[in-house]
Amino acid sequence: MKFCICSYISSISVNYSFLKPLNPVLGETFSAIFDDGTTLFAEMTSHHPPISNYMIYGPAEIYKFYGYTEIASSASLNKIHITYTGKRHIIFLDGTEIIHNTPDDWYTSAFVGTLKNQVIGSIIFSDKKNKIEAKITMAEVEKK
Repeated sequence: MKFCICSYISSISVNYSFLKPLNPVLGETFSAIFDDGTTLFAEMTSHHPPISNYMIYGPAEIYKFYGYTEIASSASLNKIHITYTGKRHIIFLDGTEIIHNTPDDWYTSAFVGTLKNQVIGSIIFSDKKNKIEAKITMAEVEKK
């Protein structure tokens, strides 16, 4: 489980930045096969509310990573708050399954100033087979 947590935390700086439009079209799909054999499938399955589903098979199918994410947002003058619901499942060859959620995003200076992103909230990782649970809480950092 600690490697799943470390992998997720270390991916935040890459995964929470974006180059694509923020409003994909219903039915938009993405698939890829990476050099190590990892295969990825993703699809926008609902537009209102926005829901994406995804499935990743690791090299030689040593793990499966799948889930869905539903996105809700609210905005004020220069801030955007994005809330994610849905679960992410990671299943390994021995049957171990780790499930976790996704924390919220706060974008400040969204329209004026330098855009800043903070990941805020709790991520709960759960492994029922081994009776292990971990909670990581990320708090807002003011004026940085």
